[in-house]
Amino acid sequence: MGAVASATDGVDDTVKQQQAALMLRQLLLQQQGANQQVSKKARELYVGNLQLGMVNESTLMELFNGSLGAVFQNQTSQPCLQVTMSSDQKFAFVEFASPELANAGLNLNGLMLHGRPLRVGRPQGYVGPPSETGAPTELGPPSTLGSAGLAGMGGMGGMGAGLGNPPLGMPGMPAGLGSAGMGAPAQAGTTFLCLENLVQPSDLVEDADYSEIMEDVQEECAKFGAVDKIVIPRPKAGSDPPGVGKAYIRFISLDGSTKAQQSLNGRHFGDNKVVATFISDSDFAAVSAAN
Repeated sequence: MGAVASATDGVDDTVKQQQAALMLRQLLLQQQGANQQVSKKARELYVGNLQLGMVNESTLMELFNGSLGAVFQNQTSQPCLQVTMSSDQKFAFVEFASPELANAGLNLNGLMLHGRPLRVGRPQGYVGPPSETGAPTELGPPSTLGSAGLAGMGGMGGMGAGLGNPPLGMPGMPAGLGSAGMGAPAQAGTTFLCLENLVQPSDLVEDADYSEIMEDVQEECAKFGAVDKIVIPRPKAGSDPPGVGKAYIRFISLDGSTKAQQSLNGRHFGDNKVVATFISDSDFAAVSAAN
């Protein structure tokens, strides 16, 4: 009987060890799942106030990849991993490859897209790291966009009336995505673009060279939409007019200027790295009048 009892005790101990190991594994899996959810929250942004029928997943993917790709040029993959639209197409959640990219994406808050300013902020439930000061900007409904969740979400969710300034972005964010201090909303998208670092003043002296540059800019910008006017200031004897070395383009549509800004910003024109920014109609008029 002693041998039987000893064998039974051994079986019981084995079962207990297996049960303990199973419980430990379940706890680890639960912890991993919680960590993954926290990580996703830090990599995700809410994007609202979308123009119905004009914006889809591809539109937002191209917008964020184009804007952030010009800043994070060492990024081996696309900055934006996934865009999930709500069923009514009024808002979306954008998932990025890292928290740093998501933080930089906040600087697109207020950017005009198809005539409406984007509302970009953290999803509900986001908790920033201890180093962050102040409460994070939370917009819209919680980011649980399963098939059931999408069907039940309507309108603008929990968007507040006062958005305030977006949190600071990453260093080196190009002009046009934020102010000089990065604490105010960006210059809203317009039909007017300024291309900086385009050419050297010496390239604009000869008429033949100037005409060739004008044709090149016209041809490149026309790929994104109809161009109404191009101004490229030339150096003059005695004093140079404002904007020498830059090109100013007036597009027919906001869609064309937006696509051009996204594509040309960070591109190289010869040996120069171009910075493409939106400008106001008054700025364009002033440069045009001076040239």
